[in-house]
Amino acid sequence: MNMRTDAAQSAQWFGGGRRMLVDKLPLIILCLLPILLYFPFMGAPFERDEGAYATIAQGLLDGKVPYRDLFDNKPPLVYGWYAFSFLLFGESVIAPRIIAAVLLSLTTLSVFTQTRMMFPRGVAYIAAAIFAISTGLPFVALHANTEAYMLLPLTTSLAAFTVAMRNGQLRWFLLAGVLAGLAMMTKQVAVCNLLALAGVAVFWRWRAVPGWRKLAPAGVLLAGAVAATVAVAVPFAITGALDDMMQEIADMYQREVEYELKTLGAQIEPVLILCLGVLVLILALGVFLPIWDLGQAALKK
Repeated sequence: MNMRTDAAQSAQWFGGGRRMLVDKLPLIILCLLPILLYFPFMGAPFERDEGAYATIAQGLLDGKVPYRDLFDNKPPLVYGWYAFSFLLFGESVIAPRIIAAVLLSLTTLSVFTQTRMMFPRGVAYIAAAIFAISTGLPFVALHANTEAYMLLPLTTSLAAFTVAMRNGQLRWFLLAGVLAGLAMMTKQVAVCNLLALAGVAVFWRWRAVPGWRKLAPAGVLLAGAVAATVAVAVPFAITGALDDMMQEIADMYQREVEYELKTLGAQIEPVLILCLGVLVLILALGVFLPIWDLGQAALKK
């Protein structure tokens, strides 16, 4: 009797596992798409930025300190990913792309999870499919650039923030902040995501929560981001590279601002021409429309 019961339980377990696998199969296929789309281009030569990251990563493995011995204007985590890939797969062009493809696969899962928390399952599959397919489009050209490494902490930060908004637990706001900080230390533009999340956290339940407690979610979120940023920056501060990094970045942005100011006239010229064209059109219509109306009235007489 016990043998029959065990056999029935085993059959039920295997049947349930098979059904679960069938249910998850579309998501598994979608998560594998970035790897499959990357595969034909794994051995392509490095682009300019990829070459810079690889050079600094090689220097990092040789004991050199980024921003002190080798400089680039990107945050440090991308060099860490490249160095990690070289340790795992050797110093080759395919190493960082393998890591990037795996991270994009995990990002596809994160996109599905985030969308599923807000919309029906079908919409989540569509969002994950759009993202997975977009990683292989030539004009997107993610390759092993900073975006490929930034997107996973960025999307998981949004997912943790969504959970925090639902249950109100500060630990989820802290986790969202830490992940947002890691995204910022991979690519600077992720700071926009952090500011947007902080703005939403401030106005979330603004009237329902009294006093300073309404600022607690945003404060915990920003504290998590600061903690992650400091944790990444501490080794560079210890080695004396932080001052050099800040000085080089300040000089770089100063040069960019000066260049933008010099070319401001050329940049706004098309807008001015468009505005003048619209103005001339309005004036022409103001002159010719009354004449047209008078002509129509004369013909009717």
